[in-house]
This record gives sequence, structure tokens and C-alpha cells, in this order.
Amino acid sequence: MHKMNLDINPFNHIKRGTKTIELRLYDEKGNY
Repeated sequence: MHKMNLDINPFNHIKRGTKTIELRLYDEKGNY
């Protein structure tokens, strides 16, 4: 297994997902 496989790991998607969710929460708080 190469290190390149780590980039395609679901972990990256999870990290990106949490980041987008956090940004959305901040946007909602700012709108209210």
C-alpha cells in the first residue's frame, strides 16, 4: 500500500465534512 492511498481514505472525507459542517454552524450563528 502506498501513501497515496491515505489521500483517498474516508478519513479525509470525514475531516472535510466536519470542516464544512462547522462552517455552516458558524454561518447559521452569524445569521441569527
